[in-house]
Order: sequence, then C-alpha cells, then structure tokens
Amino acid sequence: MVKREEHEILKITAVAVALSALLELVVIF
Repeated sequence: MVKREEHEILKITAVAVALSALLELVVIF
C-alpha cells in the first residue's frame, strides 16, 4: 500500500512539474 501511494505521489509530482514547465514555456513564448 505504501509503495503504491508513493508511486501515485511521484506521478502527481511529475505531472505538476510538467505542467509548470509547459506554463513557463508558454509565458516565455
């Protein structure tokens, strides 16, 4: 259970980082 929860958290953080990077690119361009 803990491993699955950690995996979900990692996926959420990865998605958040990707969205923030895309937003930064959009703001730059």
